[in-house]
Amino acid sequence: LPPAIELLDSKGRHLDTAPPNGGGVFNGGPHPNTGRPFVCMRGAREYHVHSSHTTDLWDNYRGVSGMDLGGIVLQLWRAWKRSVG
Repeated sequence: LPPAIELLDSKGRHLDTAPPNGGGVFNGGPHPNTGRPFVCMRGAREYHVHSSHTTDLWDNYRGVSGMDLGGIVLQLWRAWKRSVG
């Protein structure tokens, strides 16, 4: 499975809402498995196990350039910067 990504505040508490203007990466709706806002992006476990994306298998991306842990973190960082500045 790909890495799970949790949205936390500076004190390590789960966010109640997704960051604004997330460009589709930060989903404010509750994830069926966690009940919390989540990262909806290829490479995030929450994306690949969501019923909307079960046919978009992680195995299609594992080993692809830019889809390793560093690449996923970079994509997430860019989305966060666009969202919150």
